[in-house]
Amino acid sequence: MSNLVSCSDYPMSIREEVITTYTFKFFYENNSYQEFEHIIKVEYSIAGMAFTVMENEILQHHYPTGRDMHLFARDASYTASGKNVKSISVTKED
Repeated sequence: MSNLVSCSDYPMSIREEVITTYTFKFFYENNSYQEFEHIIKVEYSIAGMAFTVMENEILQHHYPTGRDMHLFARDASYTASGKNVKSISVTKED
């Protein structure tokens, strides 16, 4: 008989959930940029249609420039202006 206990035997508050996080950089026409770390969800809209990007889709998604992006971390949320954005960089964090 084994004395091993599965993590699923403990409530979520005790076991640590592993969530992949990402860093976003928004590069603007004036050569400035904004950086947002530990992002786990992104929301934006186009022509009244709302888009939500989460988990493994974050790195694969093609983000539009020129749209405000709402970025969510575990303990924070941000809005990045889409005005004058040249490019958006997304990298997976370790």
